[in-house]
Amino acid sequence: MDGLYRELMERIPDDIIADGIAVGEYWIVVKASCGCGAASVYDEAHETGRYEKHEGRSLRDLAELIDSPVPVEQGIAMAAINTYYNQFERLAELEDAGILTVDRTTNSFVEYGIQATGKNVAFVGHFCGLESFMKDAAEVAVLEKRPQPGDYPAEMCDEIIPGRDFVFMTGATLANNTAAHLLELCRSTSNTRGIFVGPTTTLSEILMEHGAVELAGTVITDPDAAFEAALDQDHMSIFATGQKVRAIKTDKS
Repeated sequence: MDGLYRELMERIPDDIIADGIAVGEYWIVVKASCGCGAASVYDEAHETGRYEKHEGRSLRDLAELIDSPVPVEQGIAMAAINTYYNQFERLAELEDAGILTVDRTTNSFVEYGIQATGKNVAFVGHFCGLESFMKDAAEVAVLEKRPQPGDYPAEMCDEIIPGRDFVFMTGATLANNTAAHLLELCRSTSNTRGIFVGPTTTLSEILMEHGAVELAGTVITDPDAAFEAALDQDHMSIFATGQKVRAIKTDKS
């Protein structure tokens, strides 16, 4: 467990209990009294349904499953972390403290496409929706663990990322313990803007403390519907259960 992930885990109060865990074909959802969080499923061969054996544990305990050799349990760990951090009440407290600003109205993909005009961009993994908005970027490099034609192997991140204007990362980089190193590479040059994008992005100031400038993610506003969407094996319906937000680091934070 790397230091960035441990910080995320240790700032979660130890008395918040998970009262529901759903594992579907595409999504993992954890519910608790504070709200609901989601993570993606990256294991093609896994059981689906309610994971009652882990229900009743604290979110902090579930977060320790990131070191499990079982990919589904790693996903449960990320969903538990997002259950705590991805809440409007918590984001409002950070906004009041001047740490970040919250934008609920801007289409982040459109905005990033505008900002990237004439710029050099790197994606860590494919963002099929976001990539289509990058037609005016000077150069777009994609780093992939399973490279497709035109991609760079993920192992080339040390060569590709430094000096890029924008680097877009998914929440999966937290689950696979690569986020801290990617942010370190972003910090190696002053012009690189590291941005986490996607519904499983952890909306935490801790990522900003480590160098991220924006977090574009989702706050689930209908936990019961999200829970059922995961169990229903529907890839798209979960998107209707939450609100997309951009959390933007303030200049003084």
